Amino acid sequence: MHWQDLIITFGQVIFSVALLPMVFSKDKPVLITSLITGLVLMIYAWTYITIQFWFGAAMTAVTGVIWLLLAWQKHRLEKK
Repeated sequence: MHWQDLIITFGQVIFSVALLPMVFSKDKPVLITSLITGLVLMIYAWTYITIQFWFGAAMTAVTGVIWLLLAWQKHRLEKK
């Protein structure tokens, strides 16, 4: 395991935990912001896989999924 993988993993855990209040809040970020952020994070996760940063890739994907969840929540709110 590389030390860089640990740093990326630790940072993504912090980002994911920081996003949780937004997931449970009535207020959501702008749809396009959430969508782009989620998609870019998924690309980063794939990139980390290619350099075998397995834990960093997993946690970056989790953070990306949370952003995509926020996009979905905003989309549902806008449809109402």
